[in-house]
Amino acid sequence: GHRNPVVAARMQAEGVKRGYPDVGLDMARGMCHGLRIELKEPGRYPSPDQRRWHAWLLQQDYRVLVCYGWEEARDAICRYLCILDPLRGMMTA
Repeated sequence: GHRNPVVAARMQAEGVKRGYPDVGLDMARGMCHGLRIELKEPGRYPSPDQRRWHAWLLQQDYRVLVCYGWEEARDAICRYLCILDPLRGMMTA
């Protein structure tokens, strides 16, 4: 899970912070200000930097999830937004 040094330098120059979640959705739902998703490969776990960010975001009333694969992330976003059942492809709300 290490980035190419050139890509890492470019991301740092753009203001990306080490360990910050990969996906952000800035839409409030219920008591949450937004959703943050950390994408992981099966068998991989969040790093200490990532766990610190997750804890801080949770304290700020964000929903934070670790998802394994794009399908799990898609389903989590759909559940967060309450817009559709990804298995049936229909509106649930």
